[in-house]
Amino acid sequence: MIVKRCDGLPLAAETLGRLLHSEHRVEEWKKILWSDIWEIPVANCKIVPALLISYYHLPAHLKRCFIYSSLYPKDHQFDKDELILFWMAEDLLRPPRRGETLEEVGCKCFDELASRLFFKEVRDGYVKYFVMHDLMHDLATFLAGKFYCRLSELGENEETRILTRHLSCDDPISKQNYSSSKIESLRMFLNTRNQFLNKKSTRKICDMLSKNKYLRVLSFHALGISLDSIAKLIHLRYLDLSLSNFEFLPQSLLNLCNLQTLKLSGCYSLTMLPSSLGELIHLHYLDFSRSAIETLPESLCKLSYLQTLKLNYCLKLTMLPNGMYNLVNLRHLDIRDTPLKEMPKRMGKLKQLHILSYYIVGKQEDNGIQELGGLLNLHDSFAIQKLENVVDVNQARSARIIDKKYTDLLLEWCSGDDTVSDIQIERDVLNSLRPHIGLEGLRIKGYRGKIFPDWLGQYSYNNMTSVSLKSCKNCCVVPSLGQLPSLKYLRSFSSA
Repeated sequence: MIVKRCDGLPLAAETLGRLLHSEHRVEEWKKILWSDIWEIPVANCKIVPALLISYYHLPAHLKRCFIYSSLYPKDHQFDKDELILFWMAEDLLRPPRRGETLEEVGCKCFDELASRLFFKEVRDGYVKYFVMHDLMHDLATFLAGKFYCRLSELGENEETRILTRHLSCDDPISKQNYSSSKIESLRMFLNTRNQFLNKKSTRKICDMLSKNKYLRVLSFHALGISLDSIAKLIHLRYLDLSLSNFEFLPQSLLNLCNLQTLKLSGCYSLTMLPSSLGELIHLHYLDFSRSAIETLPESLCKLSYLQTLKLNYCLKLTMLPNGMYNLVNLRHLDIRDTPLKEMPKRMGKLKQLHILSYYIVGKQEDNGIQELGGLLNLHDSFAIQKLENVVDVNQARSARIIDKKYTDLLLEWCSGDDTVSDIQIERDVLNSLRPHIGLEGLRIKGYRGKIFPDWLGQYSYNNMTSVSLKSCKNCCVVPSLGQLPSLKYLRSFSSA
């Protein structure tokens, strides 16, 4: 009978199925069947009763998180991590339990909503994002009321403007016919399309920001206004000014003492950061990727709550601060395509680190390969460079590569010199870098030994789909790879 009430809508039936699949009590099924929500006249609104019932049975914090999605247009491609940062800034999540981080709470909340079909995962090659069904979006918009609004929907209704707390724009602002005179209590202002702004649009935004002193979230790409005016918004927790055209961050920005997330990705003119950046002690997330910064201030290492630091494609950045080991809560360090010359000392103290793009083996004890030994949470893709600096097999063993669940691993010798004093040590070093059996892709570059170790090609690596052996000039025999059952690609075995 419940299926009949779904009126042939697959989404309605599947959503209720997800709600009831683990419910064995007959009375709970009857509550769903005889719910008053079924009597809502669908003809007068776009709401599907089955979806509203599913929403009704969500915990309060998940209801808040779901309604938040009404700020985005239909067919929006949601980034899970970004949405969680918004939820954190708006205090929508439940309090963390003992041993939990707020980011972990957000991840669990998102996964729970996705499991109940409020979000649906989409994979396009290597890209993963989430979408929301149009009927789900209609439900979120209906439930959001006047507190959540998209700029394109703001009319001349004064009550709507007064009550609005969360505002987004998905069309060019200059084309919107609205008055900002009554929009004075915003907590969030979000540009979901990230369009570039002309002078007229910028003036409108400046006027709106000047009236909303309690703003918590501001996300506008290429926002061409004075950073000093933003520095007056002292309640900000989330600030995204990616693709903006400024050369330095003013000292006044340090007034944002509540800031948790700062995104300045793609600010190609940004070369200098405040020396006292570490005064923003509540920062959890920093993104300077694709900027022109040349150095990071040492005070950054005082950010003890920092969990994510994104520095990918910073082409002028060659060193990290010496005190990086003080960032004891750092979980994600993205340095892809950033030409660092060496790693800072004592990286092994970053016990919470889950994502590290690569590690450059140094010649000193405090930046050698053994520093990887304590980083047992590392996973996903990883590269170890300058393996020629490993002169002791015990150092390689202490890195404990076999204990780390990488999906893709690059082992690289970078000296360019094929001569080696001890061929056996070279082979033993590679043998000691044996990866976890869950590895999917392996690349070895510049290896100077004559024979590959026995683990390469063993049947236990049944997930391995790709092997690349490049510039291994001293090797004259291809290792036996016939026992790898999933191998699809053998690439670049070359002596050049």
